[in-house]
Amino acid sequence: MRIKKKKWIEKIDKDLSEEDIKKHISMVLHNLPSAMRNVFELFTTQELSLEEIAQIRNNTIKDVEHLLKDAKKALQLSLLNRYTTK
Repeated sequence: MRIKKKKWIEKIDKDLSEEDIKKHISMVLHNLPSAMRNVFELFTTQELSLEEIAQIRNNTIKDVEHLLKDAKKALQLSLLNRYTTK
């Protein structure tokens, strides 16, 4: 599984520009539930810690971890479905 994932990442890096990747991520994020999108953006763009995000959102750290994990899974799945190694 790791080898497939590594090959898939290498293919995406080779085949897609940074702008293409950003556009795809933006499209996927737009379609996520707002809580997931918000947590992902606070974590990646604002570089806030899980604890800070939990405090801002009045959530538990576990809830924030779950939302972030689900957002990452959705992005990975979307990229995998769209750009799988043939």
